[in-house]
Order: sequence, then C-alpha cells, then structure tokens
Amino acid sequence: MQRPSYLDRINDIPLKYKFILVYVFCVLIPIVSMNLVFLNEVTSMVRERETENLRISMDRARYDLEDLVRSAVAVSHSVSSDRFLCEMLERRYAGVNEFYDVYYTYLRDRINRYASIYNHISELSIYTTNHTMLSGGNYLFLDEQARKKEWYGTFVKSGAPIKLCAYKERVPGRAASSDQRLTVVRKLNVVEPAEDFRHLVKVDIDINQVFEIFNREAGYINICLVDQENRVIYAPYNSYFRERLHSPGGNGAQDFSGALGANSKECIILDYDLGEARYLHGWRILGIADKRIMFRAQKRAYLLIFGLALASMFLATFLIFIIVRSFNYRLMKLSKHMAGIEHQHFNLIEMPEGKDEIGGLIRSFNLMAAKISSLINDVYKLNMQKKDLEIERVRAELNFLQSQINPHFLFNTLNAILVVCVKNNYSKVIEVIKFFAKTLRRLISWQDDLVTVEEELAFADMYLKIEKFRFGEKFQYEINAEENALSCRIPKMTLQPLIENACKHGIQTIKGIGLIRTEVSLAAGNLRVTVEDNGSGMDREKLEQIRRQLAEEDSNSENIGICNVYRRLKLYYGDEVKFRMISQLKCGTRVLLDIPVNRRQPLILV
Repeated sequence: MQRPSYLDRINDIPLKYKFILVYVFCVLIPIVSMNLVFLNEVTSMVRERETENLRISMDRARYDLEDLVRSAVAVSHSVSSDRFLCEMLERRYAGVNEFYDVYYTYLRDRINRYASIYNHISELSIYTTNHTMLSGGNYLFLDEQARKKEWYGTFVKSGAPIKLCAYKERVPGRAASSDQRLTVVRKLNVVEPAEDFRHLVKVDIDINQVFEIFNREAGYINICLVDQENRVIYAPYNSYFRERLHSPGGNGAQDFSGALGANSKECIILDYDLGEARYLHGWRILGIADKRIMFRAQKRAYLLIFGLALASMFLATFLIFIIVRSFNYRLMKLSKHMAGIEHQHFNLIEMPEGKDEIGGLIRSFNLMAAKISSLINDVYKLNMQKKDLEIERVRAELNFLQSQINPHFLFNTLNAILVVCVKNNYSKVIEVIKFFAKTLRRLISWQDDLVTVEEELAFADMYLKIEKFRFGEKFQYEINAEENALSCRIPKMTLQPLIENACKHGIQTIKGIGLIRTEVSLAAGNLRVTVEDNGSGMDREKLEQIRRQLAEEDSNSENIGICNVYRRLKLYYGDEVKFRMISQLKCGTRVLLDIPVNRRQPLILV
C-alpha cells in the first residue's frame, strides 16, 4: 500500500518544529479561542445579571412607591366615604358654641383615626367652603390664600375627582427654605349636599419614606420621580440631578435630560410607569445607573477569565515544555550514540531511561550496544584463544618431539624386540610392548582435539597397564565410570597426564602398595573427574606453589603435565571449569575436575 505523500512531507519537518506546531495549533490557539468565547459568554451573563438587578431594584422601588400612593388614596377614600363626616361638613352651624360642641364631640378625633392606621401619612386635612365652621386643626377653610397654593391649582386644572400632586411649601420661620410635598387631593362624596359647599380631602404622604425608598436603591441605581409634565420631582440625595433640583432660583423640577446633562452618555436609563390607576397616569419613576458599575463587574470578570487563561496557558506551556524537553533530551542522546555506532563507539547511554516508549528505545539500544560490544569482545577473545591454543599445541608437540625419539625408528625397534620376545617366549614383555605400541600409535593417530570419555579412559587404561608391568605387585589401580558419562566429549589427553603425575610423584616414593583410583560421573550438569592416589602427598607449601604455577601459567615448571591440562581446559571452557587439588603429606593427593557438559560445544573448536 502506497503511503500518502503528506506523511513524507511531515516526516521531513524537524522534531522541534513539530512540537512547536502541536503547541500552537493544539494548545495555544484552542486555549485562547475557548477563553475568548468564555469571556464573551461571561460578559453577556454579567451584563444580563446587572441589568436584571437594576430591573429588580426598579420594580421594588416602583411597588413600594405605588403602595405609598395607594395607601394615601385609600385613606382619602375612607374619609370621603364617611357619611356622618360629610353630614357634619354640610351642616350650617348657628354659632361658635354649636360648632365647638360638634367639633369636640364628633369631629376632633374622627380624622386622626384614619391617619393613625397608616404610618406613612404625614398630614390629613379637610378643606371646606362652609363659612360657619372655624378653621383649625384638621379642618381648614378653603379661602383665597388656600386657593392660591400649587396643589389646589393643579387639582382644579386636572378636573379629576382625585389627583396626585407634588409641590413645595415654605417652612414657617425659614423664608429661604421649603419642603417637598407629595399629596393626594380628593373631593368628598357628598350624596345630598344641603348647602352649596365644597369639601376637599388633602392627604400628605410622608416624604421621608419616599426618600428612604430612593436612597435604599441608590447602591444599584439612582431613582427619581417624574410627573406628568416630564419633570423630575423627587430624587435621592446622591443622584446626578439632586444638585440641580436645589440650585438657586430653581423651582424644584426640571426636565430629566437637562438634569443629567453631560452624564447622560455614561448612564443606563430605565423608565417605568408608576402605576395603572387613573390618578397615576403620566407619573413615572426614572432609574439612572452608572455604566461604570457594570464596567467594574465586567472588569472583574475580565480579570478572572484573563487570570484563568494565563494560569491554564502557563500550566499547559510548562507541562509541554517539560515533556518536550524530556523527549528532545533523550532523543538527542539516543541519536548521538547511534551516530557513534557508525564510528564503532559502543558506549551505553548512562541516564535515567524512563518507562515510556523512548525509555524502551534507550534500553533496547543499550542492550544492543552491550551485545554488539560483547560479541566483538568474544570474537577478539576467540581469536586470542585460538592463537593461545595453537601456541600450546605447538609447545606440546615441541616438548613431545624433544623428549621422544623418531616414531618410525621407535616402531622398528619395538618390532625387533617383539620378534626376539616371541622366539624366547617372553609373554609378559610381549603384552607390554603391544600396549606401548598401541599407546604410541594412538598419540600419533589422534587428529581431533575432542574425544569421548570412553576413548580417554581406554588410553589411560593402556598407560596404567604399562605402569602395572613396571611396578608389579607394588601397584594397583581402579577405573570407575558411569554409563551415561562415557559418551561425553572432553579434550584429549585430559586424564592421562593426571594419572601419570600420580604415578611419578605419588606412587614411586612410597614403600607400600600404591593405589590409583579414577572415577568419572555426571553431577548437576557437570562431568565430575576424580584422580586419587595414596602416595606420599605434599605439604601445604608445595601445594600452594603448584596452585601459584597454575594461576601464573608457568610452562617451564616441573609440573608441565598438570599445568598443560589446566591451561587447555581453561582455553576450552573458560571460567566454567573447576580445578581443585587436595593433598596431605604422607596421605596421598586428590585432583578433582568439574567440566561443563551442558554446553553444546566448547569455546574453541579447532
């Protein structure tokens, strides 16, 4: 299957640029995009929340203010519906005494009981044109001075039976100051007027409670009361137009747009009708909120989101930097060491590998480099061991040739001796010569370095028979071998030098009967060879000397046979071969060999 071409183009991009592309398109851009979307949503939510808070504040103020007005209207309705009170107002009194009798008996406390029900009523008054009544208390005469007041003119001008009026009234004793008033004016419902009198109920709402409503909401929004002529009538103390309402020469009411002035662009304006009742038509409450409040809320949201974006970007950048640095550092190390292999430098990567895929690559590289180095060393050692083996073989042959006569001459001489022995019937000499000839022929004819244990024991047996002829009854020997050990292959001339050493240094020096015991067995995957004699043995100093000679590989020592066996076994099997020599003076010597047979072949094959 053909690979897509774009994969080849991607593979041509350096790794660090790939990480930069992944960071920009998979981390940076998504984080910025998500935070921008989140910022837009949060900004909309903040704007909606703040707008809803303003609406809630406006609804609460409108409801409370409407409740004040409705309560005043309810009081005026209760007074207007009092039939007995209306009859007392329509009555023509004969004199002052008669009026006072009626006043103290019926009228004085009759009005106050209505006002006492509602704590937001500051004053309750009845104006009448009945000239037989005296003006005072809650009952006032509707004279020319009263008719000149603003509330009366507003009521008459409207022509409505009930009217909500806002006006200012001067404070007695303070000519330069005046109080804001909010009043409900209503005609009394006189069903059958006895005289042509006119009666009005005037209910003054406690203006402080109006201001409390406005000031209560001032933390969210500045609320003002606007009348039917679009004039700002009441406003809280800290509003935008409070200063204009009390400016010198002002009449206490201005157009609200003029009251705002240049601040109108910085404000949010909410306009609510005060109520649906007829007497409230045209009355509105105007909510003016500073946009900076909303901006501050949005700014807090901006700062929060910006902080979260920075934190997420910093965390993502930090993690990616650490991860990329880990990848890049280890990959560069791996690349550097792999380049070193081209120059035959098989150095291991010495660093914490990690448990990820790159760590697995580093471990595999170290294992590969170690195996390559080990193979190279093994090949080098094999070559060196082959050379050592060749040298040992040549040395052995030279030693043999130097110590022996010409084999052909030796064979001819042995044949001549054999003919003489046959003619003279020397049967024992005949057997010895035959064994010696076979031994010599075997030495010359052996070509392989490895022989079976069975062949090696047969050769050792012929040598022992010759030694038996030499020593006679003074010499005995035993050869014991397990059946399953006979087929194992070992280097040739492994047992005969050990047996020869036992005969030469052990048996010859004793007066009694000498015994050489040879045992071969398999134990724990090793071929166990034991050659033991009951000869003179060695003291500790002599034994240590031989061990040093074995370790130093001294070929010029007098123990050339045993040293030759030890060196050849070391060349074949390395450190896996075990060689031990145990001896005690006048008690004999024991040589033990442990040769590995679980190896398919020795280290050296020649």
